[in-house]
Amino acid sequence: MKEKSKDKNNPKLQYTIDATNKSLGRLASEIAVILQGKKNPHYEPRIQGEDGVIVKNVDKIKITGKKLKQKKYYRHTTQIGHLKERTLEQIWD
Repeated sequence: MKEKSKDKNNPKLQYTIDATNKSLGRLASEIAVILQGKKNPHYEPRIQGEDGVIVKNVDKIKITGKKLKQKKYYRHTTQIGHLKERTLEQIWD
């Protein structure tokens, strides 16, 4: 993971993460910590983090088990009977 500040006067950092052979859940947890601002020494729970994340090689993420076929994501269109269901495999295609 690399850190890069855009401007010396601006404390916002831009993190670059290589996702090659990293587990999807662990990578998501790592990104969430950065976006919440918990890597910043001036962290306060009531203030939103200002750091950004760029993820490279997303197509090389390691997805363990049968998640591609069994993991389902649901969304509703607010119409009666319009509950949409997609598997992780359909989303990644």
